Amino acid sequence: MKNFTRKPLFITWFSFLLFSFSIPAISQNRLDNPGFETWTAGKPDAWSGSKTNLDAGSVLQYTTNVHGGTSACQLINATTNHKRFTSASLSVQGGQTYRVKFWLRGSGEVRTGLWDGLGTDANNYIYNTYVQATSTWMQHQQTVVAPQTVNNAELIFSIKATSGENVVIDDVEMVAAGEPALTADFVADKTFGTSGMEIHFTDVSSGHPVSWEWTVTGPETFHSAAQNPSFTFTMQGAYDVTLAVSNGTATDDMTKTTYITIGDFILFQDWSTSDWRGWFAVSLLGDQKWMVNSAGGPDGSPCVQMNGFQGVNNANEDWLISPDFIPESTHDLTLRFDNAYNYSGDMLKLFITDNYTGNPATTTWYPLSFTASPGNLIWTNSGDVKFTGEAGKVYRLAFQYTSTNLNGSLWRLDNITLMGFGILDAPKQLEANCSVYPNPCVDRFSIEKDDFLPCKLTVYNLQGLVMLRTDMAERVKQVEVTDFKPGIYMVELQNQVTGSRSTSRIVIK
Repeated sequence: MKNFTRKPLFITWFSFLLFSFSIPAISQNRLDNPGFETWTAGKPDAWSGSKTNLDAGSVLQYTTNVHGGTSACQLINATTNHKRFTSASLSVQGGQTYRVKFWLRGSGEVRTGLWDGLGTDANNYIYNTYVQATSTWMQHQQTVVAPQTVNNAELIFSIKATSGENVVIDDVEMVAAGEPALTADFVADKTFGTSGMEIHFTDVSSGHPVSWEWTVTGPETFHSAAQNPSFTFTMQGAYDVTLAVSNGTATDDMTKTTYITIGDFILFQDWSTSDWRGWFAVSLLGDQKWMVNSAGGPDGSPCVQMNGFQGVNNANEDWLISPDFIPESTHDLTLRFDNAYNYSGDMLKLFITDNYTGNPATTTWYPLSFTASPGNLIWTNSGDVKFTGEAGKVYRLAFQYTSTNLNGSLWRLDNITLMGFGILDAPKQLEANCSVYPNPCVDRFSIEKDDFLPCKLTVYNLQGLVMLRTDMAERVKQVEVTDFKPGIYMVELQNQVTGSRSTSRIVIK
């Protein structure tokens, strides 16, 4: 199961990016030197504005236990009468509200404000309420508003009653309120794959980041500073993915644990072709049946659907059953699928068996739990449905749909994917025997079967797209794959007389 965590960080060595990247104006930090990293003649650059009335000896460069970078700003005023420390004059927009964030530590009281530049009268100093500094770094947020008639102002830090370490301020941000906060987030085009699969990641962060740092950890490790990188996974296992972003002053990061799973491909069905690839429906009650909906899936893609309502509610019991799959040795298996439902009625059930009798009513089934759609045809991923497959046993998965004359829900399924760790057989039905060799292959492979009965040969990729389809009556047939990209493909042979099929995995280099 995926866990998402986010940890805000504010580190100022990214601040040079403000000058080397183009940032939309609304997202810019109005402050130069927001982390107090550069000082000249004992004063922090771009600070100590015209309305600062702290003397020079009360504004000190601080280099011990800073929040970010190498230095912070220590402010001293032991009296109970406040003193001001201000920025240099800033360009502001009249009437605009600005969000001010700052990190604070020490002992004393601090508030922010704005000198609006309209004159020297005390009414031109607009202050927020005081916050109390503590011994640990804490971030505070306040807002200031530029009057309609101004286009320049100074940001004020008003301080009083400092003691001990006094107050230390670091990593200050002043941005237009209403803009999206910097929030790291990302998606991958696939989260489930096989060894050798390339997965593409897309940054979907808000707040106009200008730099990215990706870290993927698991059986192997990847790093990238690209906004939208791709990584090729060669080792099986679960991978955590972290993205840290910066907008020049602030950073945020998100970690999605066990976000990527790399294993052996066992079953895949996305209903993108008319071929059910060994899945079949069994109706024990009612006239309605599982059927393919050509545009009902996510993004208008095909899916499989069952609905007990047809003008009126009808009593139904209908099963959707997978092909056989056989682990060569005992391994943990992981199933994922997308599901959506609507209307009131019974919940869809998921089962597994290691002894299918040919009739779901007489088979001993074992229930499996999954994350179900909340309704309203909202597509929801099942999460990782994990179970252990024992070596040599023949398994099937099944979905059971039930409805009554009083109510009947509509259920849709798509992207059913079963993966395992270690070496497993590809799905196959035992009635048909064939072999594929050499495996891996380069530009061609041979497929051999036991008889001369006519068969339909299909090769498709892991996304379910048919790459080749041809007839096969001979016992041995060579298949040219010189135009195929390197990767993992499924080879399916269906007997046109008996209906039996065999599916094998082939690796093309």
